[in-house]
Amino acid sequence: MVRHCGAILLSGVRELSVAGSAQRADRFPLPARRTAFRTYQSGTDDAGRGGTEMRTLCPSAVGLLLCIVAGAAWCAPQGPLPIIVPTIDTPPLLDGDLSDAAWERAATVGGFSAINALDTEPAPTQVRICHDAENLYLAFICAEPTPSTMVTETSGTDGPVYSDDCVELTLDPANGKTMIYHWAVNSRGVIWDAEQGPTGTDAGWNGGATARCSVGDASWVCEMRVPFAGVAGPPNPGETWGINFCRERRAGDVPEFTAWHPAHSGFSDPVNTGEIVFAPAPGAVVLRVLTRGALSADAEGEPGNVFRIDLSNHAAAEASAVVRIGSEGVVVAQATAAVPAGGAAQVALPYPVPPEGRPGFSFTVAVNGNSVHESTRQAVRPMPRGPRVWVTEDPLYEPLLTDRPPGLRTEGVLIWGHLNDAGLLRETARRFGIRYVLDEVYQLHGEHDLHFVGHGTIRHLNPDDPWVRWQVKNLPTPGRLPEGVPWILDPRAIDATAAEIEAVFTGPHPLVWGIYAGDEVAEYTIPQGAELMRKPGDYAYIHEADAEVKRDFGNGQFGIPAGILERDPDPYKWIAYRRFCHAKLRERNQRIHDIVREYAPGMPIVSTDEGGVYSYEQSSQAELFDIFTQQSGPRGRWRAQVGCVTKVLADLTGKEVWPCVHIENYMLNTTPEETVEEISQVFRNGGTGLHLFLSDIQGGRKWVLDTKVTAVGSPRRWHTLLNIVDLLKTMPVPKYPDYDRTAILFNDDTLAAQPYDAKRPYGEQTESCYTMLGPVARSWFKFIDCAQVIEWPSLRARFDIIYLPTARYQRPEIVQKLMAFVREGGTLVCGDPHAFETDIHGAGTSGRREELFGVRTGEALAAPVTITTSPRNLGGELTVIGEAYSLQSSGPVPVLVTYADGNPAIVSNKYGEGTAILFGFNPFSFAAVEQEQWRTFFTELAGMLGQPTGLDIWRFTLPDSVIWQEPEDVGVCLTNNRVIWQEEKPHFGGNRDVGATYSYSAAPDAMPDVDAVDGVIACSMGHLTDRREAIYARKTGTTRGAPYDLPAARWMSGWATPEPVTITVDLKQAYTPVKLSLWFCDTLSVVTVEGGTDGTTWRALGSADGQQAGVDVYDLHIPLDQTGPCRYIRITL
Repeated sequence: MVRHCGAILLSGVRELSVAGSAQRADRFPLPARRTAFRTYQSGTDDAGRGGTEMRTLCPSAVGLLLCIVAGAAWCAPQGPLPIIVPTIDTPPLLDGDLSDAAWERAATVGGFSAINALDTEPAPTQVRICHDAENLYLAFICAEPTPSTMVTETSGTDGPVYSDDCVELTLDPANGKTMIYHWAVNSRGVIWDAEQGPTGTDAGWNGGATARCSVGDASWVCEMRVPFAGVAGPPNPGETWGINFCRERRAGDVPEFTAWHPAHSGFSDPVNTGEIVFAPAPGAVVLRVLTRGALSADAEGEPGNVFRIDLSNHAAAEASAVVRIGSEGVVVAQATAAVPAGGAAQVALPYPVPPEGRPGFSFTVAVNGNSVHESTRQAVRPMPRGPRVWVTEDPLYEPLLTDRPPGLRTEGVLIWGHLNDAGLLRETARRFGIRYVLDEVYQLHGEHDLHFVGHGTIRHLNPDDPWVRWQVKNLPTPGRLPEGVPWILDPRAIDATAAEIEAVFTGPHPLVWGIYAGDEVAEYTIPQGAELMRKPGDYAYIHEADAEVKRDFGNGQFGIPAGILERDPDPYKWIAYRRFCHAKLRERNQRIHDIVREYAPGMPIVSTDEGGVYSYEQSSQAELFDIFTQQSGPRGRWRAQVGCVTKVLADLTGKEVWPCVHIENYMLNTTPEETVEEISQVFRNGGTGLHLFLSDIQGGRKWVLDTKVTAVGSPRRWHTLLNIVDLLKTMPVPKYPDYDRTAILFNDDTLAAQPYDAKRPYGEQTESCYTMLGPVARSWFKFIDCAQVIEWPSLRARFDIIYLPTARYQRPEIVQKLMAFVREGGTLVCGDPHAFETDIHGAGTSGRREELFGVRTGEALAAPVTITTSPRNLGGELTVIGEAYSLQSSGPVPVLVTYADGNPAIVSNKYGEGTAILFGFNPFSFAAVEQEQWRTFFTELAGMLGQPTGLDIWRFTLPDSVIWQEPEDVGVCLTNNRVIWQEEKPHFGGNRDVGATYSYSAAPDAMPDVDAVDGVIACSMGHLTDRREAIYARKTGTTRGAPYDLPAARWMSGWATPEPVTITVDLKQAYTPVKLSLWFCDTLSVVTVEGGTDGTTWRALGSADGQQAGVDVYDLHIPLDQTGPCRYIRITL
């Protein structure tokens, strides 16, 4: 028999605390504990009550863990060893030739590793690096077996160099893991540079670097000079800077992305840097600056806002060091250190960073009164404070409910299977001290009707199988490409998809609730085809498809674009290609639909799950699916993208809409309150259910604090979600306005012109129009799309007002329908001054714009441009955001708003019986939504046009009762290992370090603890008490499934023998215990707890029977006798 124990917890009274491991539940939704020893007490008196917590986690031996470590010690970044950068006297000549003497003195590194999956070893890359007083010099030597296939399309500075074959450099002078300077250079020597940090990428930053390159028969070389002046000054002796060298190789069949330091979360992530070291100054005391800290109010994890230095004393006498940090003329932190003769000392000095502004910081070190280091750095630009999601200031719930039944959501919600990834989560449970029992995961899904997506067909009929026992339903999902078929739209791939779906019904399928058509199918297929067109190799079908695109969608001219981003930005190619893709996907989805209807007519079919505001021609697929889903999530205070995507789907399809709302730690680590707002947007906008994806995406990209799933990283968000799921089963349909005379054209023609992954404003303009009319003005409207405009005989019969946020490219038949709508008395509001510029094949149609709106769009106006809305009271004087154009007419045209110079800015042309309004600038932008004057403008404009505003549906918010309140936990943890997880961040409230120690009756043999000193182990050092250190364990890479540097056994103690073992804890003074909590796996039989005041006389405090946990992690909570204080706690396993 083997036994596993983790940590021990003792609880007390009078002092309340909330424990991160104290979320209560009888199954996995609440993090459980390892066997942990923790002690709670209520006050400061000796008789205060306390508690002990114990956790057990070892899969092959008894383990015990006492978690008390206050925080993880500073560790050097994982990856290659630091580079000592040589100093040179004569700089190299940048000419692509490495014969200069400087390169002989340079340090040389290689060993690049791939961050994307490759079947073969990547082409080798080597870097040489050196410096002088003013510059850092680098030479990249890139092996290239096929230089003729290298991509070198970018020729302008700050163009998309990262889309070419290129090398990249990232530099972090503070070594703070929060902000980097980033350069990319292609083989032409063209440079892109940016500053990147918590607020994103500042591509306007210019570091002043220069580069020269040369291309040979089997390699290419890039020489770079990076001025220190561009990165806040030269290094001081002994400083450590963060650095990484990266390469994007696009020659060959498969792109290769490689880096010197592992960079699985991307080259732009500041955590992905190794280190370079500048030689320390000689002297009796040698200083090394390890890091100047994160310099960020948003710092998370290591190194934090901490200035860390190493001092080595080579003198015969002790040295005294004074370390100071100043900001804005004030000393904000100071420390002193004694450095023994012949010894060393490390100083870690924390400092505060204000949440606003970018103050400068000075760092100084003096040894024996003499300055040995002076440097300055500016704080990293902070994240905006205040609300992070849309704010509904006047929420309303019950008055907005009807008596209409909920629909399909009575049967549950969709969820991805991250929670039953047992291998990953058992490992997490052992490190974090939480409960994970796989059978309880299935029980949870069965009881809450959480239907798995992403699984194959579950055919288990064994009643002991947890799928069957808890009646967990799933939705099989096709997705396998046949061997040798690289594209989803290949007819062979579509045949394979149909075969997968048919196979579901060839055998028993009692647990199949529905069919899920696939994850991000369009999102994958569109770039797949474009990249295959760029590098077709021997794939013949891509040429057949290209011919079909030209014939059926491209007017005989426009085929598949050759590459994504800006490689082939021709808008007419992209329009034709996307229309082809959607037609082929309809064929695919029709096959799925027909098979399901044949075998299971009543089974729900769920659409593919795409993302964002892009052209998907959704109305044309309305008859193929019962439930539509699409990804969206929180985007900031003034964006309501979840609501926009939901309303687009609901309006265009008329079907049930269950959006995949990313409220997990992906776009934002949402609080319960923010989660409620995001999900309320679904039901405000006609959504009917939910699709949950709850992996810790951001955590997976980190070296530490990867919580894997929401249930671990944010228990209160997880329980709030479960409360929402249960509420939705019975919640009636909300009361939507009966007004339906206003529409927004979701313009697939123009939206399709955007190259994949390239930035165009069309989606932003569409979403911003929704936001202005909906959440801002609180009017009501219906999205319509191009297919519907063509299909319906008359728009005027349906609508009084149509908004056109973007319309640069438009089919003539749609333009004609819109003109007829106005002629027949409708009002068309067009925010695009270049509306109808061309048709979808490039033929000019701007004459139609002039006919309809009565004006020509002229030249761009010099910024800044303002408009004056008086006397119409539409918000006063406003500044135009983005480019503005003159509107020129050959005759009198009514002017709604003028520019500051009196010329027309918005015209309101009478056309037939109706009105055509055209803006000389596009007012629909995220930046405009943020400005109160523009919000006022659109609220007043909607009212002026006769739309109802201030409608209550925009107040709809799920009730506060769904927000889970973490239970209060009485007492103070005297082993200092209580961890509270909130929004993927650990908190350590309710702990007290009393200097406790523990000892064993038999030292752990299977999983040894640290060496005891005089028979005892300090709780601040032992494996039984390392919960805080355990959660900061480092992974070997920044991917979700990356293994850890240290095995789970490192965080446990274990015994291979079945004999009883006692652990005695000395709390150093007496406390009254309340409870003992244990986390364990494998086998834990009887547990007895005793207490005493002298370590020799014992009285029973409590006991409990254990159980067989197997490979899962269980918890056990033992109430303890509280009749008297105890200094010593003895636990017998």
